[in-house]
Amino acid sequence: MPRSYDVVMTGWPAALWRLPAPTPPALPVVRDVALVGAAVAAAVVEGALRPELPAAAAHVVATALAAVPLIWRRRHPLLVLLAAVAVGLLASVITGQQTQLVSAAFLLLYPFSLVRWGSGRAIVAGLALVLLLQVPLVVLGATTPTDAVGGLVVVVALAAVASALRIRAAGRVRELEMAAVRERERLARDLHDTVAHHVSAIAVRANAGLATSAADPARATEALEIIVAEASRTLEELRGVLRLLRDETPGAADLGRVHQLAAAPSDGLQVRVAVDAGEEPVDERVADAVFRIAQESVTNARRHSRGASRVDVTVEVHPSEVRLRVVDDGGPAVYGGDGFGLRGMRERAALVGGRLAAGSANSGGWTVEAVLPRTGRT
Repeated sequence: MPRSYDVVMTGWPAALWRLPAPTPPALPVVRDVALVGAAVAAAVVEGALRPELPAAAAHVVATALAAVPLIWRRRHPLLVLLAAVAVGLLASVITGQQTQLVSAAFLLLYPFSLVRWGSGRAIVAGLALVLLLQVPLVVLGATTPTDAVGGLVVVVALAAVASALRIRAAGRVRELEMAAVRERERLARDLHDTVAHHVSAIAVRANAGLATSAADPARATEALEIIVAEASRTLEELRGVLRLLRDETPGAADLGRVHQLAAAPSDGLQVRVAVDAGEEPVDERVADAVFRIAQESVTNARRHSRGASRVDVTVEVHPSEVRLRVVDDGGPAVYGGDGFGLRGMRERAALVGGRLAAGSANSGGWTVEAVLPRTGRT
């Protein structure tokens, strides 16, 4: 059976009631101690300069005591509010009036901190307490109805400001979480590209070795050596992705990585790379996208382009953009439509604000062309 408040409370009241407390920042304790010291010193100085105030000494002591919980206002906002209210109420009962010290303005930090850092239940309980306490203060003559209403208006205004800051901070947290999710997706694409590229070469070479093992053992041995090299390169790149997943510092991405495609062991497919890096620096995300798109394009040529013997990879850096062109000399591709590789390349280009086109070349092979902004998406 649902609890009573679950039945009565619907919509935003229920959401407020279940609202969890945000994690407070790890601020230096010295800063809060200095704040308490400043509040106490201000109360003492004001009490000394305004001896005409009724019961000035008692209010100075109460104000100083109410300042101490400021240190814990983020971790325990409801408890420190209760402590400050208890001290203020006791002083009002003893002296017969609320404090008139201007230096007691720091007390407004307690309801502010409650809304900014408290849970939903704590906020409801604390603000209800502040509201209900105005009744005995007015009855005892410690404050006037006008002052009580004015104080409540100030508290509501502070609560609105604290709510706005809380919503803004929560939005920032969600943005960071979404950025982390997008980065994980990018790493997943990197993992796919790495595995697809190298495993494709391993599979092709293994098939070639099997086909020639009986008639030409030397070629079978060569195929095994290439497989070992490709496997080692795959493990190396996988370790790089794992370093990123573990938040370890990765190596800087640059356009020079594209030359690795030409240095990799081949299975009869010659990869020629030409990089004109220009004089302007390229955003690391763009350089990484260029490398991954070129790598996937070479993989596609190896797997799908019939009779291809050469792939030309050209990278040109212009003042505002980076152009990548990958062309093979094979026959028409043996697949149709967009596979995961082409879709991933288009997504990777779009992530940095670029575009990609792929299709049959005039010579009969396959062409991939990408145009990416030099500084990435703004």
